[in-house]
Amino acid sequence: MRSYVRRDLVRNPRRTLASLAGIALGVGLFSGVLFFVDASAAAMTQRAVAPLSLDMQRVLSSPFGRGLSLSEHLAAPGPLTPGQEVLVTLTVHNESTQPANEVVVKDQPPPPMAYVPGSTSLGGGVIADVEGRSPLDQGAARTGLNIGR
Repeated sequence: MRSYVRRDLVRNPRRTLASLAGIALGVGLFSGVLFFVDASAAAMTQRAVAPLSLDMQRVLSSPFGRGLSLSEHLAAPGPLTPGQEVLVTLTVHNESTQPANEVVVKDQPPPPMAYVPGSTSLGGGVIADVEGRSPLDQGAARTGLNIGR
């Protein structure tokens, strides 16, 4: 069998060269298509799983949140100095007869103030930071803390 194949390849070298070139081009084209499909699928997957910041919220003045109010209290003994720590108390009041479900509190300290890690508490219990950031400003979408009902 080997002698037959060798004799056939040597008998017509131009046909052999054309066949080899065609096979090489076919393999190259097929590989290029596979690499392109794999690269674009990876890019589409990367974009699909990337965090998406959605700004969907209820406005407190809308009928759904009519009884909710948020108050802020800053415990500072006077003008602030650089490096001074200040206690900020956020209070959510529900004055409605209906319970407020899935209440999310989102807050960021205004510049030049900065968050002190491990300083957030809810109902007397300390809340763990999320990835080193405030639980009230967490994740790539910067969602707040769901305090529930």
